Amino acid sequence: MQVLSGRRGPQRPCDHERQQLLHLLLVPRLLSACEEAEERWEVPRVAIGLLLTGRQHLLDEFPCPGILEPQRPLEVAGRIAAEQAFRLEQLAGSIDPDRQADAAADPERQQRQAAAATPEQELLLFGRHGQSLQRQARRKFSRFRMLESRAMALPKLTLGVEEEYQIIHPETRELTSYIQEFLDQGRMVLQDQIKPEFLQSQVEVGSKICHNVKEVRQEICRLRSAIRELAASKGLQVAAAGTHPFSVWSKQQVTAGERYTAHERDMADVARQMLVFGMHVHIGIEDPELLIDVMNQARYFLPHLLALSTSSPFWHGRETGLKSYRTIVLNTLPRAGLPPSFVSWADYTGFVETLIKTNCIDEATKIWWDIRPNPKFPTLEFRFPDICTRVDEAVCMAALLQALVAKLIKLRRANIAWRSYRRNLITESKWRAVRYGLEGTLIDFGKKREVPLRELIAEILDLVEDVVDEIGAREEVDYVHRILDEGTSADRQLRVYHKRNNLKDVVDHVVTETHEGSS
Repeated sequence: MQVLSGRRGPQRPCDHERQQLLHLLLVPRLLSACEEAEERWEVPRVAIGLLLTGRQHLLDEFPCPGILEPQRPLEVAGRIAAEQAFRLEQLAGSIDPDRQADAAADPERQQRQAAAATPEQELLLFGRHGQSLQRQARRKFSRFRMLESRAMALPKLTLGVEEEYQIIHPETRELTSYIQEFLDQGRMVLQDQIKPEFLQSQVEVGSKICHNVKEVRQEICRLRSAIRELAASKGLQVAAAGTHPFSVWSKQQVTAGERYTAHERDMADVARQMLVFGMHVHIGIEDPELLIDVMNQARYFLPHLLALSTSSPFWHGRETGLKSYRTIVLNTLPRAGLPPSFVSWADYTGFVETLIKTNCIDEATKIWWDIRPNPKFPTLEFRFPDICTRVDEAVCMAALLQALVAKLIKLRRANIAWRSYRRNLITESKWRAVRYGLEGTLIDFGKKREVPLRELIAEILDLVEDVVDEIGAREEVDYVHRILDEGTSADRQLRVYHKRNNLKDVVDHVVTETHEGSS
């Protein structure tokens, strides 16, 4: 390709020559990248090629077998574009401007250098004309960066939080059956955000849809404040802990209604003993395939995060020796504990349909896994935490879960998946979290050795480090360090109890902490 003109030195290439030069730079590199993409990411090269050349509108006209998700070619195109743009900038920065000037002043030397140069270096050697072409190439790559930005941006990951509170009599410190009175007045203030539970000594509230953890904090504070005022108007108190220290399930009244009557008839004493209180965190994921993939990978981390939320060391007046006795009670339910792994959304829905057709359940809400696709909303619902006593703890748990989901999505888009482990192995770690909480050791399955829980929490914080600012949750995630320093609610309850061996002191302590920071 001749772009030099004897004595007059380098001349401005015509449009045709300019296009040839751009073609020399871009086409071989992109063809190679498309072939590599087909091999590495199993995305047809034609799909990537159309995206990278601005012809994405033609995608529908080309058969692209093997593409399971519409976003996949876009993700890969974005990765390729980012790599090529980065390489071009590196090359531009590596060319000495003085060498460019010398080459421009000596056409023969310029031709000799160009003959031995790579296409990218050849382009950059042509002085100001090369720089002009370089700017055009960069403009072309800016569109590729936009593709990458669109492909790699996190989904909205909206949040929702449900909390189940204890209704406490202030003199006896016992649980008291009072939910109907709560509902009659509470719905005037909270509308459908207040709900009954199976037992009348329980009350549930649910947040509005939140776009970040700052909104989660506002919602939890508002709801706890409203419930506290409602209870106070009836001469009662409200507490947030996974179990009551000494009230017994056999003395609790079942909430009126056909739904609860049917549940009691079906589950008998297994249902009646569900005198436990949890926190459910919903993360919005609209893509059902992505939701299933995240659920599969997130299972590994549940024991670690459960250890941070423990608030149920007592049961029926006994110090159980466990930090989360609530988990033990929940495990008596069918379809509880860690979920199985699913290969796709269709695999999951097929599983649910089988349960319904065989009269195991009549609806998907009767699947009580630690983490599940919510049956009514496009959310991944984390159900494993004990209810957190302090507001700050609850917000921290929501932030950690959102950060974990964000990180797993980022890894997936980089074609990386967290290693999948057997459900029974993860359950072994979960038992250790239930039994020992923060002071226990969990299992590093990759290294096949025990690791202190605190070290594993530090590894999780390192894992999510690159997403906490993007989701605006650094301060809330950093609260983990305070939990590690001061202990969970279970640890604090035990310290209070051991001072005087008085379980009423524990109830008073929990009531006080429940409303700290919610005013």
